[in-house]
Amino acid sequence: MKFDYIAILLIGGFLLASALLISKRRGYIIFRSEEGPSQDVPELKPDEKLAIRATGQFEVEGRSCYFVEARTDFATMETREHILMARIPYSRFLLASFPKEKVGWWYIFFKPDMIREIELGRVHFGIRPRPAIRLTYEDKGERREVYLSFDDEFQRQMVLEDLLLDAQKEEVL
Repeated sequence: MKFDYIAILLIGGFLLASALLISKRRGYIIFRSEEGPSQDVPELKPDEKLAIRATGQFEVEGRSCYFVEARTDFATMETREHILMARIPYSRFLLASFPKEKVGWWYIFFKPDMIREIELGRVHFGIRPRPAIRLTYEDKGERREVYLSFDDEFQRQMVLEDLLLDAQKEEVL
């Protein structure tokens, strides 16, 4: 009887550890490609911010940190430079709290000529999948990926059209 409980705990612990290792290797999210519906959307104006979520390597003041599904503002400047601005709030949950050095504004900047690939899909993180874009860009010779996820297809199409405004669709899609 005692052996059964120990075996169940060991198997459960092994399964949990395996799931955590797999999810960490994937960046804690799962992205599945898909073709999205095309619809007419209004053009984003320069400096207009669109509230989305983003997963990727953000930077500020020479520091770098990987965030998953961070609440982020997407904006494109008049120069066509794209900016992802994530505000990481101070929070406490039970006895744990978010490290103070991670609290504040974090950024990803990229210009149209840095974009290497844009892929439509869905991000699986949490209860329900969200429409998403996997964006591959090159920064200082290093390829990086950022996952943008949206509340609905309309938002995704607005950002996609904005990203493709300066690029040839055949080159990045």
